[in-house]
Amino acid sequence: MQSVTSNCPMVSVIVPNYNYAALLEERFNSIFSQTFTDYELIILDDASTDASLSVIERFRNHPQVTAVVVNSENSGSPFRQWQKGLELARGKYVWIAEADDSARSAFLQTCVELLEAHPEAVVAYTGSRCITPNGHILKREDFDGWKSFPAKCKGGYEVFGSEEFLRHNLYWRNYVYNASGTLFRRDAVRSEVFATVAQMRNCGDWYFWADMISRGSVIEIYEKLNRLRRHPSSVTQRGTRSGRVIEEDMQVMLFIESLIPISAYRRTLRRGELLKTLRRTPLSRNRRAELRRKARETVGATSLHSRLERLNKLLAPLFPFLVTSHRDRL
Repeated sequence: MQSVTSNCPMVSVIVPNYNYAALLEERFNSIFSQTFTDYELIILDDASTDASLSVIERFRNHPQVTAVVVNSENSGSPFRQWQKGLELARGKYVWIAEADDSARSAFLQTCVELLEAHPEAVVAYTGSRCITPNGHILKREDFDGWKSFPAKCKGGYEVFGSEEFLRHNLYWRNYVYNASGTLFRRDAVRSEVFATVAQMRNCGDWYFWADMISRGSVIEIYEKLNRLRRHPSSVTQRGTRSGRVIEEDMQVMLFIESLIPISAYRRTLRRGELLKTLRRTPLSRNRRAELRRKARETVGATSLHSRLERLNKLLAPLFPFLVTSHRDRL
């Protein structure tokens, strides 16, 4: 990505939209209400078939809107829109503000100040409050998983090194689970990564963050400054039902193993957890057999990994030094 010049805004805010006309005004207003104001806004529409364009037109002439790009045909991938937005971005930092989410007014200020204070970091991400399509807060939803970590619930932040965050956190699951709650350095993005993530439907963001974090530290901010909208039927839910999430999970696993050293112990548990997820996912018999074969051929996952993962789980309460995905989290 190109370097930042003195005439550029500090932050480029990218809003990729597809058929969220009913939510766009809330999204834009939550951006315009940010206490940090040195940003540009890039609006992308992926050939929406609803009233999105009429909403976008109302904001086209806002002084902080620097680009409005409307696709004549749907790109087929949200990550192609990410790439297009990044090609237009001029800021030192980038916020991909998904069209159906919103944010508290302190989001940008908090993230920018911490990234400026920690130049070794490439990503800063906050907690999220889950909301319904109508905007009601789902109080029981804990996407951040902080309840087992009292220090995180008290606020503040922590900075994690690249390798430790990849090994202990991102190897197990995508803790950077929502782009709307994340600010990252534009110069940490490799344009080549989109050749892979644009082909992914479910885990492309996980792969994207792993690639970026391999080049710098991570700031985890213990404040819920993002609002993540939960839809009854999402791409992730459809991917789970089809088994595609499991296929892409294997890609991410192998990718992180190519980036940093991972012990044989963790590799065994990770494959065992993959097979456990496969067992518990409702799939047709043929699809399950196909995925078992792919798991064996692609990542070498066998029934031995399953048995060792289950044994490890049984013994973990008795032996605190044993690794589990939850216990390993930083």
